[in-house]
Amino acid sequence: MNEDSPYWSIDVPGLDRESALELVRLIVEQNAKLAPIPVDPHFFMTLHLDRESVEVLRDSLRRDQLDHVGVSLLEALEEWLEWPGSA
Repeated sequence: MNEDSPYWSIDVPGLDRESALELVRLIVEQNAKLAPIPVDPHFFMTLHLDRESVEVLRDSLRRDQLDHVGVSLLEALEEWLEWPGSA
């Protein structure tokens, strides 16, 4: 993660697929440098976790024998915690 390019997100409850894709289209029209990613809730769970929750998850994962998915998750949590913008 680079401090010069923070990763912000916007949570918009109540969107259906068509509305989400329309929002993506409008964002791209306004700023072609942005590449919004619609996230289908049937396949992905999106969580907005505070620092304390991330620390608890990290500590829990550190105590486990992890497969490659667990290792990737642990690395992502540690990277976020080390990122200067997350403090």
